[in-house]
Amino acid sequence: MFDRRIKSRTVFNILSLFLILFSLFSCSKDDNREIPVTERELPDMILINADYTFGQPDKKPLLLHADSITIYPVGQRMEIQKVSFTQKSSNENSDLIELSGKCDYAVSTDNVNIQMTGNVNLYKYTDDVEITCEELIWDDNNQEIKADGNVTVKYKNGTSITGTGFKALLNENVYEFKTIYEGKYTGEEE
Repeated sequence: MFDRRIKSRTVFNILSLFLILFSLFSCSKDDNREIPVTERELPDMILINADYTFGQPDKKPLLLHADSITIYPVGQRMEIQKVSFTQKSSNENSDLIELSGKCDYAVSTDNVNIQMTGNVNLYKYTDDVEITCEELIWDDNNQEIKADGNVTVKYKNGTSITGTGFKALLNENVYEFKTIYEGKYTGEEE
């Protein structure tokens, strides 16, 4: 009797294992292609509460501090959360800050252009100009920023302009709008 229970239990376990294996191998996809895991899905590095230098040779680097920086394979993508940054003067002997800013989120796909979104704020010290908006694109090669949405430019002397279709050439201190909605001119020269 004891042998019979062991044999029936063994047979039951083997049948159960067979059914489990059969059910696992009987499931399939519609096609036979594997689903690849792309490199973009797997970051090379994730930095938390990080300081990072973003730049290229012969360019003025941006010194970043961010809540998190996710870096994907070289030349692919960098995502930055809650970032503040500074850029020093091009004069090698100077520690003067030329530009500073912050935003909620930034993405760079080619180490040259940066798209900033959420509470974007830039301050250019050489012109005493503050630029605020919700989204802009920074082209580091041309030292140019562009924004389609509402942008406000405030000068230290109190002059301010709000409009859309904004473009700035940072090296030439040129600020342009396609459409101006609001402005205040103080008439004061610095």
